[in-house]
Amino acid sequence: MNQSMEFHNSEEVGEMMSRCQNDTGTIQSAISENIGQLTRSPIEILSVLGFITWFSVQNDLTGILIFLFLGMPVFLLPIFALGGRLKKYAKKTMQQIGNVMVRMQETLSCVRLVKAYNMENYEKDRFDDSNNRFFKLTMKSKRYELLLAPMTEAAAICFAVIFLIYSVIEGVTFDKIAAL
Repeated sequence: MNQSMEFHNSEEVGEMMSRCQNDTGTIQSAISENIGQLTRSPIEILSVLGFITWFSVQNDLTGILIFLFLGMPVFLLPIFALGGRLKKYAKKTMQQIGNVMVRMQETLSCVRLVKAYNMENYEKDRFDDSNNRFFKLTMKSKRYELLLAPMTEAAAICFAVIFLIYSVIEGVTFDKIAAL
């Protein structure tokens, strides 16, 4: 309500309603589901990286340390790219929810005009089109979301296999690898 009239004239009521409802729900669920992981993960990552660095320096395994720090980002790039696409489609999905809400709000608030001009089929087609676009975007978003976990696991397995091969070539014994 604190926005200017220019803002209210340029924004659709349904889109603002949708944004308030869906953005608030998304933020609430993200915070409640991920707050523990958001605080725990950076500490775990830093601890593991610190231990690997310390152990590698103590046991003269700097070649493996360099391999880990240079090789890991190469395997993580496709995962980050997929995450970027997921974020893009999630944003488009949220916008499309706004469009669906706009169509619904326009049709329901102006139902007398729609009926007076016999535009029921036209409005139904507009709503169906908007709803179908929302469905397609949701399916693309879910497709990327479902690919993320298997892709992460595949990257981890590939990296582990290459790391083990590199370690054997460098002559690192299994007890040193297991300690990592």
